[in-house]
Amino acid sequence: MPILEYHRPGNPEEALALLQRAEITTVPLVPRPRSQALHEIRAQAVVDLSRLNLDYIALEQNQVRLGAMTPLQTLVGSPELRSLAQGILPEAARLAGHWGLRQLATLEGALLTRKSLPELTLVLLALNAEVVVLQANGNRPEVPLAEYLAFQWPPDELMLEVKWPLDPVQTIGGAMERVARTPRDSAVMAVAAVLRLENGVCRQARVALSHAGSEAELMVVFVPRLEGRVVSADLLKAVADVVQNNAKPPADFRGSAEYRREMAGVLTRRALEAAWKRAEGAAG
Repeated sequence: MPILEYHRPGNPEEALALLQRAEITTVPLVPRPRSQALHEIRAQAVVDLSRLNLDYIALEQNQVRLGAMTPLQTLVGSPELRSLAQGILPEAARLAGHWGLRQLATLEGALLTRKSLPELTLVLLALNAEVVVLQANGNRPEVPLAEYLAFQWPPDELMLEVKWPLDPVQTIGGAMERVARTPRDSAVMAVAAVLRLENGVCRQARVALSHAGSEAELMVVFVPRLEGRVVSADLLKAVADVVQNNAKPPADFRGSAEYRREMAGVLTRRALEAAWKRAEGAAG
């Protein structure tokens, strides 16, 4: 299908109006870590989102906000993000592609290609992130990222930003573990964990895994029952065992279902233990 129109609007409302047109099939042009040729886009018109002022990193008193069109390399190089949860978000963004691709690919683009590049999505899930979208009626609902990924949202809604709560006391520990055939290859299994401690007691815990469910639900978020309990190695191992027993991973050329299930438990335990130690260090 040939591209007949190319638009570069100056604000989100104008972009959304273009995407809503019924007379011509229109899609947003979102740079991804895995490039897509123009002739592969099944649309007659594209909307370039580069002029919508959606490229920013904002640390506010109680939340972190990232513009949907923020380049991945901006996330990698951000000193503010490296200071949060031991810098697991910049590290995840670094894994999305080489330096040249990260200069072009955006946060939204990485979220759209989560099946082959799970780390950034996993970290945001573990951070309890939400997606802010612009709707035709002008509303800007805040949708949990897990819900946004699980359902097919209308194509004429526009992603504006990703946000998550910021712990003002900074007692959060974050860690990411992965296994792949090579350091730069797509992960066979990856896990991200975030813990918040208070006097040795877990107040919040989130773990996100890739390849833990069927192909239709590639990302699965576990909220272990750690809250209100004193963290110990035995407790974290018990949680990892539950995760492993409940994981139902698919098999492909990168790994068997049995191997992925075993790695789900191993990597969950490692990520939780690392997050625990880092949270203790942040609290101390």
